[in-house]
Amino acid sequence: MMYGFTARNLGMKLIRFPQEDSFRFDPETGIFAVADGITRDCLNGRVADKTLAGIWNVFWHYPRPSPAREAADLFCRVFTAYASKFSPEDAIFQGFREANKGIHFLNQREGLEGDYLVGDFAGCVGAGAIKKEDYLFWGFLCDCGVAVLDKKGNLRFKTDDEGPHGKERKEGLDLIVAQNKGWANPEARRTIRRDYRNNSNQKDSFGVLTGETSAMDYVRTGVQRLRNGDYFLVYTDGMLPILFDSETEEVIPGFRGVLKEGSFERLENFCRQNVRSEGTMIISQY
Repeated sequence: MMYGFTARNLGMKLIRFPQEDSFRFDPETGIFAVADGITRDCLNGRVADKTLAGIWNVFWHYPRPSPAREAADLFCRVFTAYASKFSPEDAIFQGFREANKGIHFLNQREGLEGDYLVGDFAGCVGAGAIKKEDYLFWGFLCDCGVAVLDKKGNLRFKTDDEGPHGKERKEGLDLIVAQNKGWANPEARRTIRRDYRNNSNQKDSFGVLTGETSAMDYVRTGVQRLRNGDYFLVYTDGMLPILFDSETEEVIPGFRGVLKEGSFERLENFCRQNVRSEGTMIISQY
């Protein structure tokens, strides 16, 4: 059984912030994908953040429908379609590549030319997997991820967090933002998006599917063998604080406790009660 959901914080709904996560899965083929659309600037040029001014800007000026959500939907749709056409060893990378091409055409259609501010490229990050017999073939980009837990809920395998807020990049990127007088300053946003997104020449760079071919340098793939009773999860970054301890990276006891109850519906309720903003997960048991 595969089970998927998006959990949203009530505050996100109150300010009418559009849902920008997406997911899709096919139990028959064992293919599943999640994506997180990258938050955009408001149409008045202001930043979308959690300050009072930022909340006001989101309420009145955030783009709806969101191009970020369109990119996330496109990734999930294209990945699951293309992944079924290739062997599992090749399907993951092919799915990411075709989705990235689709986002390129999305940006052309929307007239988004990549000014790194209001007219920045629409984009998303994502993760996908294929279960084939007792193997899980996986791929991810940035801070979306894949994990395997044993039947008791203990961590067996987890992909790295390669996003801008991950341990390896956060300090360096935070310094760049501070040097540019904070994220609310357009120059800070322009610098990060122009110089550190999809630019492998920079030490603290990270990947986003924006339609740029350089995004493919950040797609990671692999395979994990499953054991009887294992749970396997594909998730967006909004689930990270619910799933894993930020210091030890072990599964948080509260999540593990609910998982042991054996009800995915209860697990969904737990995530909805604890999510900080928005997060998506697909979970299944072998």
